[in-house]
Amino acid sequence: MSEYEQCMKALEIIGNGIIQKADTGHKSAKVIKAMAIARAAQTPEGAILAKRIMQLERQRSIRKSLGIADPESDAFQKLESLHAEKLQIIRSGNPDRAAIKRLQKIYDDEGDVVRSLIGED
Repeated sequence: MSEYEQCMKALEIIGNGIIQKADTGHKSAKVIKAMAIARAAQTPEGAILAKRIMQLERQRSIRKSLGIADPESDAFQKLESLHAEKLQIIRSGNPDRAAIKRLQKIYDDEGDVVRSLIGED
């Protein structure tokens, strides 16, 4: 889970505690969620989270406008492509030496990507 998603989840949790105490009437789930986030942002902890979320949003939009890829999404895309290649080799039923070596390389690459995601460079 990215830092952005973690901050949003924490903000929602704070807001849900506030909203549960208030009367929500017959409002939709989206409206209740928006109310929870808005009220949570007014608390001291929520204000800190909201400020960080805004920073992350600005960083994301700047990266996008400059054509710079998001490092986390690149890592996830790499993992997906390695997984797809691994499945293709396994499903082919071709246990030759080259296929086994390629599988070993894929597993090593997957480990490297996961370590980079969790910060164990």
